[in-house]
Amino acid sequence: MSRARFEVNVAFACDVAGLGRSVYYHKCKRPPDDDVLYALLALVERHPGGAYQAA
Repeated sequence: MSRARFEVNVAFACDVAGLGRSVYYHKCKRPPDDDVLYALLALVERHPGGAYQAA
């Protein structure tokens, strides 16, 4: 299924969505969580059953 593309300016799209234009242009300043993600994936591989123990 293909997505429809609409040509509208940023100000109009943000107004329709109820957002300020600064939200559209905001760049995340936080470093990526790659190290945490890889550590969690390694734990999942070592413990495929998870940590939940049924009573």
